[in-house]
Amino acid sequence: EVEMTQALHAAQQRDEAAATRLADLEASLRSALAEVAASRREAAAAAASKAELARVRADAAEVQHRWESASARAGELEAQRDELEAQLAEARRSYSEAEA
Repeated sequence: EVEMTQALHAAQQRDEAAATRLADLEASLRSALAEVAASRREAAAAAASKAELARVRADAAEVQHRWESASARAGELEAQRDELEAQLAEARRSYSEAEA
């Protein structure tokens, strides 16, 4: 009977140790799952930031294209202005010569 009591007591201690170990493992698992969830949130935020950066770069490329187009058009208009000023000066000379 003493051996049975000792065996029962030893079994209870093993059960308690196993239960404690199981509780520790469950706590570790919960902690690991929380870390995974946080990592997923960070990854989603990084993906959103990357997508926003791509949109900003696309917008910047569009602005650059518009700037280049506007600069080219400004050059064309300046050339036309120079031509018109030359024509006006020629017309004034012709008018002055005709008056004289």
